[in-house]
Amino acid sequence: MLIFIVLVSIFITIMLLGAGIFPFTIAAVAAILCFICILLNRKQDFPQAGVLSFLVSVLIIVLTVTVIPLPSSISGIFGPERAKQNLIAEKAINNAVALGITNVSTPLFALTRNRAGTARMILLLIAGFSVATLSSRMPPTWKDRYLKFMILSGVVLAVAGFISQWVIPQGKNIWWLFPVPHGRPVGCFINRNHFGGFIAIMCAPAVFMMSDSIEKKRYASVLTWCACLIALNIAVILSLSKGAWLALITSMSFSFMVLSLRKHITAVILFAAVFIISGCILLLNPHQQISERFKSMVNFKQNQSVEMRLSTWHDSLAILRDYPVMGIGANAFRMIFPQYRSATTRKPFEHIENEYLQIPVEFGLPATAVIIAILFCTAKRCQETWQVEKNVTILLCVGGMLVAVAVHALTDFALRIPLYFLTVCSMIGLAISPGVPCTVEHSNRHTFSILLPAGALVIIAGLSCMGKEIYQLDSTDHLDTAANDRICRALSWSPTSWHAWYQLGKTAVTLKTDNACRFGENCLTQSVKYDPNNYLIWQELSLLRLSLQDLDGAREAYKHVKKLRAWKQIKELEEQPSPQ
Repeated sequence: MLIFIVLVSIFITIMLLGAGIFPFTIAAVAAILCFICILLNRKQDFPQAGVLSFLVSVLIIVLTVTVIPLPSSISGIFGPERAKQNLIAEKAINNAVALGITNVSTPLFALTRNRAGTARMILLLIAGFSVATLSSRMPPTWKDRYLKFMILSGVVLAVAGFISQWVIPQGKNIWWLFPVPHGRPVGCFINRNHFGGFIAIMCAPAVFMMSDSIEKKRYASVLTWCACLIALNIAVILSLSKGAWLALITSMSFSFMVLSLRKHITAVILFAAVFIISGCILLLNPHQQISERFKSMVNFKQNQSVEMRLSTWHDSLAILRDYPVMGIGANAFRMIFPQYRSATTRKPFEHIENEYLQIPVEFGLPATAVIIAILFCTAKRCQETWQVEKNVTILLCVGGMLVAVAVHALTDFALRIPLYFLTVCSMIGLAISPGVPCTVEHSNRHTFSILLPAGALVIIAGLSCMGKEIYQLDSTDHLDTAANDRICRALSWSPTSWHAWYQLGKTAVTLKTDNACRFGENCLTQSVKYDPNNYLIWQELSLLRLSLQDLDGAREAYKHVKKLRAWKQIKELEEQPSPQ
């Protein structure tokens, strides 16, 4: 019961607080979950840690190592490209100190190219593993109650999201209360894609709960789950998220196939009736946007969004080729991708929006192999649960949810949203047997079970000591108004961040001395190397070089401006028409 209360309280809190995107939310959640794990692991009859725990520990330790600042001599071992990037940033920061721009000492660089983003990913993984551990240790009765709670919570969120999107728009606010600088929030999520995807993964569990109620002849429950499924389906469709639609279609196809194979004719008939009712409700108040987005989904070959994604996926393969072993660091894609981006569109793509590519690119191939091993061990534990407990309903609910998650991960990065990720982990925990209870002979393994959450608490404490830096130093909004010291710190945390280089260059130019302006020009030049398809940087670099009387350099930068945006003009650099 204690685990149930803790998990329910945490999920309600996260739902109310923007799906976990606000600073310190995920750190606090991870710390609470680890502390509860330690308390429960003190009981000698509690299940022991196994291979799955070991593999997750290895992954977290590897990511933690990539965050630790290292001397240049050590970080250079992991590839010449990293060493070169670090050296360039180190020289720039030293020059900034010499010019009086900052007092930051000689920096140390981490292996990841985005220390702040990787720190957040570590916290998320710790929280995810902890919540899965706790949910796996609930008795079968409480697992069933928790599953029902999660589905009903999804229904409540679906209704609230529908109201916030169509009835009382919440604008740039989460729950009409918490302002956010970017996105178009729906419910507690920052955009409709994450909202629609979250609701879509709840649909299959609702189907199998309905089927279970039919088997047990609980007709009131049958009607309840049918109503829930109608609400979930309508919310997904009205979210206008094509990725969520794809996840819904796939998971519903999976559910229909399973019910058909199990010969649950009544469930199949009700399943079809639910879809007919959902369609009729939508037809009573048709939305033109649904029709337009459905047509664009069918004609995907002429869809600009699909074209941009395919281009991003193709360009990302070059990153994997250059950083195969250690990757670029978790959540570091935005700091590296602009160098490889072939498209000249405005959308920067801070994520690949395909987890099957982003994970090997960011984590590296060895760490990806560990993740695959974790998934394999999880599947094996689920099989053991099936053989021991025979809890078909929970296994089908989790299986249907994972089908939706697997498809949604192909088109979005919702797994990096705390509420979404923790929900998936907690549901997986329901399908995993806790393992063999500890005995005196297994006391060493019992000790290991305590050391895991204790070690995680140490990591959380170390990352939390960094304060808001792990939430701010990779934020373009923060750097736009940040003090000089923080800009230089952001550069040491993300040596390939075009925005950090750009802000450092702009700051230097404001000093208006010749040396400072020359230094600013070097920073902007480095910035444009890290984002060569950004015409705005080329334009500013051209104007700066013009002010420094570097006419040839200004013309060279201006050529890039015209190549990227032909209609842009700098009058002083426009070529005079040749005489007739």
